[in-house]
Amino acid sequence: MKKLLQYILIVFLLATTLVSCKDEEEVNPEPTINQQIYGLMKYWYLWNDEIPEVDPDNYSSPQALLEAVTFKPIDKWSFITSWQAFEQLFRQGSFSGFGMGLAFDSNSNLRITFTYSDSPAGIAGLDRGDIIKKINNQTVEALDQQDKLNEVLSNEETLQFEVEKLGGQLVDVSVTKGNVNINTVLYNDVIVEGERNIGYLVFNNFIDKSKDELLTVFGDFKAKGVNELVLDLRYNGGGTLGSTDTLASLIHQPANQGELFLEIAYNEDRSDENEPIFFRNLSQSIDVDRLYVITTGSSASASEAIINGLRPYINVTTIGTTTSGKPVGQSVVKIDDLAVGPIVFSVDNSLGQADYFNGLPADIPSADNTGFTWGDLNEDCLAAAIAAIKDEPGRKLKSYVKQPSKTIPMNGFRAEIGAW
Repeated sequence: MKKLLQYILIVFLLATTLVSCKDEEEVNPEPTINQQIYGLMKYWYLWNDEIPEVDPDNYSSPQALLEAVTFKPIDKWSFITSWQAFEQLFRQGSFSGFGMGLAFDSNSNLRITFTYSDSPAGIAGLDRGDIIKKINNQTVEALDQQDKLNEVLSNEETLQFEVEKLGGQLVDVSVTKGNVNINTVLYNDVIVEGERNIGYLVFNNFIDKSKDELLTVFGDFKAKGVNELVLDLRYNGGGTLGSTDTLASLIHQPANQGELFLEIAYNEDRSDENEPIFFRNLSQSIDVDRLYVITTGSSASASEAIINGLRPYINVTTIGTTTSGKPVGQSVVKIDDLAVGPIVFSVDNSLGQADYFNGLPADIPSADNTGFTWGDLNEDCLAAAIAAIKDEPGRKLKSYVKQPSKTIPMNGFRAEIGAW
């Protein structure tokens, strides 16, 4: 089992974890899907002592069962989806959707926060900063007041948008859901400030394909003499631990192979399965001694693990707003044609710290100004990061703080995708 601990979403294919709720003496010992899910939860779930005693076959669907037994005060992440959708996202780096992020700005405008270049939204010319005024001839304000935005974005296959571009031009755009191939690096550049070569990386997903993209970017950073790093994780909702330790190792080159990055810690009954994750020596590492990370309430899971795991080794400064607060991870089990992803472990750093369910607060509060394109030095968070690197406290504190952007809630598997 320990060899499988590669991901913050880990694929278990171990029949021994699927504990049947039926007695071995029964005539038909083949467990139902609900019984397998219930047995999995009782055995591996991080809060297994909080699971109520129920008859799993009394629930109409696996989703209804999961909803009934998850530990509601904390767990909003455990999910069930199709195995095809799970493999498509984390193995192939794609999903079915429009391929864009959305959030309200401080003036209650619904702005596009990012698009994937090879997606229906990206191909249609939508980009960061665009304001969506109407959807299917209904104003965004009306849809929001009726709490229908999530429903429309989730259920409609084709949407008609009235969009205000950054320059003020109004355009009508029709977008139909399709296959979205994720580019996990949304933007990267080297900003030269005197003797400081500042690498700026907007990184949006920790999935299998991220590793190659990260190695390419950091190879370029190293060739250009990058000696400072701004890591923009403002919309990065997490993903696999396999790419998380790649990014951490590209930032901090360990003095020896024994330096602990993170430890996967299971419930008390399964603590003998706890698994250490070490930094790796990578030739593309830039090995900085301080790091500036841009965060928002959408920064979660593996993004927070990067901050938490690096802090015992280098000076990590966060800029923006408080992160989501997910110091735990899922393991995904294939049951029939379902991918069942309950929370089964916490993600501890080398000091045993993982208690940030309320999020990691920003060291330098700053607004997520969605009215600027990536890399614009006038954008609040990036400007604050550059000022901090240059040790310009006056300019750093000048970055005004608006009300945090309101996002459209994403739970379960949609939160793992992090885009519509």
